[in-house]
Amino acid sequence: MADTYTPPTASELLTDFFNQLLGGVENYFANFYKNFTSISAKRWIRMGVIVGAYLLVVRPLVDMFFRWSFDKKQAKEKKKREEDQAAFGADGKTAKMSPNSLRGPGKVLGEVETDDEDTVKGQGKDTGKATGVPELGKGARKRQKKQMKEAEKSAGATMEGMTEEELLELLDWSESDEEK
Repeated sequence: MADTYTPPTASELLTDFFNQLLGGVENYFANFYKNFTSISAKRWIRMGVIVGAYLLVVRPLVDMFFRWSFDKKQAKEKKKREEDQAAFGADGKTAKMSPNSLRGPGKVLGEVETDDEDTVKGQGKDTGKATGVPELGKGARKRQKKQMKEAEKSAGATMEGMTEEELLELLDWSESDEEK
């Protein structure tokens, strides 16, 4: 006669859980209703005095405390800011020298100098200045133009150094050369 323990199934566990949950909620509302309906007039007056004292006395005092602490913090920050300005010598005056004048005459941050050789065909000098914002790839275009000019110069030098007969000899492909 050995009694064996069988574990409860999942549905039994869920049923027990929800029964306990609903029983607790039901018990809470039953106690709330019983306590709420059994309150005497004396207790209602006491509750009104407590809530009124909070609204009329305690809450404004708490509000005044937080305003005072905030104003104190703001005054401390303002004093620190004024000390920093006085140490820096700003006193609301403008700087003696602007940043652009420190960079040099006539230059704006991001401005690129262009030469007459770098202008694109069809554009004259009156097309306008750079906007001050660096354009993407402008340096790459300049390097490419420089390389093209160097390639043209080197190609011109090799062509000028050769005679016409040497050029024809290089370009002449005859079947006799292929056979050799």
